[in-house]
Amino acid sequence: MAQVTVNEVQRHASAADAWLVIEGGVYDVTSYLDSHPGGKTLLLNYAGKDATQAFKAAHSTSVLSQLPQSSYKGALTLPTNSDGTIDEKERERLVSHSDAKLLESQQQQSEQITLARRRLPRLKDIVNIQDMEQAALTVLPPLAAAFYAGGSDTEATMHANQLAFSRYYFNPRVLRRVDKVDTSVTLFGKAYPLPIIGSAVGNTHMAGPDCDWHLTKGLAQCRLPHMVSTFAATSIHDLQKRAKEENLAFCVHFIQLYVQRDHATSAQLVKQAVEQGAHAVFVTVDVAQIGNREKDRKIRADAQSIPNWAEDEARWIDEADASASVVVDQDGLQETGASSRGSAATSTAGMDRDLNWDDLKWIKEAAQGKPVVLKGIQSVRDALLAIDAGVQGIVLSNHGGRQLDFARPPMDLLYELRQHHSHVFGKLDVFIDGGIRRGTDILKAMCLGAKAVALGRPFVFAEAAYRHLGVVKTVRILEEEMLTGMRLLGAASIADLTPDMVERVDFYGPAIASYLASKHLSGRL
Repeated sequence: MAQVTVNEVQRHASAADAWLVIEGGVYDVTSYLDSHPGGKTLLLNYAGKDATQAFKAAHSTSVLSQLPQSSYKGALTLPTNSDGTIDEKERERLVSHSDAKLLESQQQQSEQITLARRRLPRLKDIVNIQDMEQAALTVLPPLAAAFYAGGSDTEATMHANQLAFSRYYFNPRVLRRVDKVDTSVTLFGKAYPLPIIGSAVGNTHMAGPDCDWHLTKGLAQCRLPHMVSTFAATSIHDLQKRAKEENLAFCVHFIQLYVQRDHATSAQLVKQAVEQGAHAVFVTVDVAQIGNREKDRKIRADAQSIPNWAEDEARWIDEADASASVVVDQDGLQETGASSRGSAATSTAGMDRDLNWDDLKWIKEAAQGKPVVLKGIQSVRDALLAIDAGVQGIVLSNHGGRQLDFARPPMDLLYELRQHHSHVFGKLDVFIDGGIRRGTDILKAMCLGAKAVALGRPFVFAEAAYRHLGVVKTVRILEEEMLTGMRLLGAASIADLTPDMVERVDFYGPAIASYLASKHLSGRL
């Protein structure tokens, strides 16, 4: 392995030749400057320096895989003192003043989170998914909370996803045998005790150490599958390896794919995931552009150093804002880095905006016979096209309300498919995510023909608060609510959940709209 000295790193500190250090590795990011979602200036601020702290604050290590292999220049080597210890003064030459402040801020934040953890409710006192989310938000760093809990623009779709379930009411059946209730389902030829998938969540490093592992462990203990994101902090290979080391008898993974502009890289990622044990490939198809996630952007702006107003009024605005010729790239980001789409954009730079139906051919080839599912279907027309494309399934999803604001709730799309295009359910597996917070929400979706539901936020919140035990608790809460609901509904098995058991009503529509408006105006949403 090549060794790179501090002096060598510092010689590469310009826009024409930019190197930086991340966790002891030296990288040439010159070719990446123009595509960096935070703007080239942000990277150039760390050219010739150690960017580890800034990098870890916004990325998982999986982001490094987006760089060409030639970008890695070697390991940073530091001189030693006469007693054999590392010369810390030499290391400090690479640390910027902003990083020193960042470290101090992170230390203060860590102390606050430690205190908040001591005040967490006992796990047995968490009685529903809302309780779990509230607990998590007390211990998550502000940046992570904004990333996980926020939606796009007005967040109308994010809230509508949950509210949509309140428009569907049950028609319970009575005098049925429901002493024994079977909640099991079969997905892609494998049996699971509940129709629940742990959905993909990116930037899991923000939720705490080993988040991906705790998600896998908790779901595995409940014998449920875990969909691992392209931008997860831990690979399927490492998760499977650790599962064997800890003697987990059950451990099933799906891979969630964000397709990169470099299709060869994406194809290789899919092939590796399948070889490492992925049972299915979920292709995210709703990210031609990252949504305008304002909470994420605002929290990042707040994290910037506070200007000294009295000293220099010019610092009220960025130099780029003062210029009449601010350049905006195709992401809608100022090249100066003065504005940013936040954590999601940082992770998803380099994704293929021209992804189309024709690309499914090479994706299916890379999947090597494993089921391919399209995640992010938001219209009836695309659901019908998915049948023609020959995929095994679709996920009705608007990315948790984090992409196009005012996109329809998936539950409403599921209802429309059942009412007017019921043949779809016989052609492919239909999954749904977004807004599911109750076992009865799951039952409503199953009545209308969903094969299973996928949950992202509830599980990552549970993990953030209580690690794998929180994940298990979340599953048990939903299971208990499902069992109660099925008995009261008169359904002894998932097969007994039929469309006639659910009816859409609209008389609560105006009341819900008024409630949302009042909350929004009062600043509570």
